Order: sequence, then C-alpha cells, then structure tokens
Amino acid sequence: ENYNYMKLLKRTAFSLLGILLLILTIATILEKIYGTDFVNEYIYSSVPFVILLGSNRNYFLIIHR
Repeated sequence: ENYNYMKLLKRTAFSLLGILLLILTIATILEKIYGTDFVNEYIYSSVPFVILLGSNRNYFLIIHR
C-alpha cells in the first residue's frame, strides 16, 4: 500500500512539474512579446501560478524525505 502511495505521489509531482515547465515556456514567449512587466503582473503574480509553484515544492519535499 505504501508503494502505491509513493508511486501516486511521484506521478503527481512530475505531472505538476510538467505543467509548471509549460507555463514557464509560455511566460518566456509572452515576455519577449509584451515585456517583463506584463509577465510579472499576469503570470508570476497570479494566484494559480503561486499555488502551482508551492504544490510542486511540497510534493518534492514529501518524496525526498
């Protein structure tokens, strides 16, 4: 049972990491088009981005303890 739990945690963590990498790629493209201020205001300062960033950190801390 513990093995399945850890497997689920790893899949979730890497899925969230993939989503984060996709958002960071899009943010980089938008920064080239609209500038740094736009990306800081609408992406990096958004609540969903901060939650995603925090959840990635928490999952990796759980997996690597």
